Amino acid sequence: MLRFPKRSRSVARIAVGLVALGVPLLGASVAQAAIGTANQVTTNLPDQRTSTILPLFNEVEICFDQPIDLADPDPGDVLVGGYLGIPLAGGGPPVITSSNCIKSQFAGTTNLEATTFAQVAAGTVKNLTSAPTNLTDSTPLIGSTTQNGTRGNSIHADLNAVILNEGQNQIAYLHDEEINTTTSPACGLGANPNFAFYDSQGAVHTDGTVLSCSNTSGIGAVLVDFPDATSPVTTARRAYTNPGQLIAASPSGAFFGPNTHRLSVVVPGTNGSSNDPDMLSAELQTPNGSGNQMLFTYDENLANDVDSAFNIELANGVRLTSTTAQIINGNQVLASFGGGAELVSEYWVAGFARFNAVEGSDDNAPAPPNGLPSGGNAGAFALGYTTGPDPLNASANDGNGQVTILMDQRMISAPVNAQLIDDDGLTGVFGTATSIGALGVPGQYNIVYQFPQSDLAAAVGVQLPIGGVFATGALVGSPDANPTQNVGIR
Repeated sequence: MLRFPKRSRSVARIAVGLVALGVPLLGASVAQAAIGTANQVTTNLPDQRTSTILPLFNEVEICFDQPIDLADPDPGDVLVGGYLGIPLAGGGPPVITSSNCIKSQFAGTTNLEATTFAQVAAGTVKNLTSAPTNLTDSTPLIGSTTQNGTRGNSIHADLNAVILNEGQNQIAYLHDEEINTTTSPACGLGANPNFAFYDSQGAVHTDGTVLSCSNTSGIGAVLVDFPDATSPVTTARRAYTNPGQLIAASPSGAFFGPNTHRLSVVVPGTNGSSNDPDMLSAELQTPNGSGNQMLFTYDENLANDVDSAFNIELANGVRLTSTTAQIINGNQVLASFGGGAELVSEYWVAGFARFNAVEGSDDNAPAPPNGLPSGGNAGAFALGYTTGPDPLNASANDGNGQVTILMDQRMISAPVNAQLIDDDGLTGVFGTATSIGALGVPGQYNIVYQFPQSDLAAAVGVQLPIGGVFATGALVGSPDANPTQNVGIR
């Protein structure tokens, strides 16, 4: 998956709360050329090494492995991408900041902290001595705070906390990334039933009025005022944001539209319980190795359930609906999502049940809507820089003309135009993928390329072009492909 800080059993998707929003997932990135942990490429050209967010003026600084000068600086030469990898957002014309580095300023509507990698277009900078220019390449963004793709966090603005203002009978709904306050439907303000809460009796309160939308320190906040007479916020036990209300202030969010799932959060100072069934957990199940079920656990026994009332959300924003659901062990529902869901089990980040998905066995009262973080990257293999396959390492076997690149997840295709890089840049020699790690269970899989032996012997790396390697997630309509990146093979 084109990722940002995301997968690997040692770098498993982490359950994150509000306190973690300021912790950079990418801050520990070391100098490297590819987005994943793959080997650096070193040529006679300026080779991209690091990308760093400069938050004061919403800029990104890109540094190379040698002294540089600008070759042909234009707007859009420096781009950033998010968890989806594609699309990219372009910055202003780059300027020199030091002997080895350039920087580019981005519009205020681009939330750099929610992006995960930066890319510099070919021909942007040149070597000071012999004037060869750089190749297109991508590197992780140091300073990114995005949690996208981790447990409970999608590309959209996901609710993860609320704060009560009891004196004014208001609730502030806090989301895990900044929101576009201009285009988000909720930010039109006014009466809005989509920011709701339920009380100890299970009654849902939807009569709030949105007063403001704002962003602070990477958090998107929506302030909602409720009528004192009908909806005292002191009775609130859990609160939620409905789908379709908020657009994330990042390239991916702006392109793919509003949030698609409903997460509920426990109101501070309460236990989150009502007289009706309250969801305690939603967890991916893998019967016989097939990750196509989710187990929803409630705090009381259940009487009835609706087959199609349960959903999972994938990290890339795609939502899947249950095909069947059955009550087991009294207080649990095992929902199945069909064979396609297993192909994207790495992406499962949340599970939710719509209103009346289940009823309590004591009084047949319908359960209020609820959703919780789930999944957590099945298999915990992906690094999380993008939703497309990212390279972990690569090696060359000159004797048989093969290059093996280990990717961080399953794939359904590999580029036919992967090209060798030598000391002087792109060679025009393209390889053929003889095998890829397709389907199977979640894990790290190799792509093996066949090149002419004589050409491989002189090569130092391989360029994987944009959109060449597709993850299994592409089967459910998401552009889960890699951005252009260069991988060292020596």
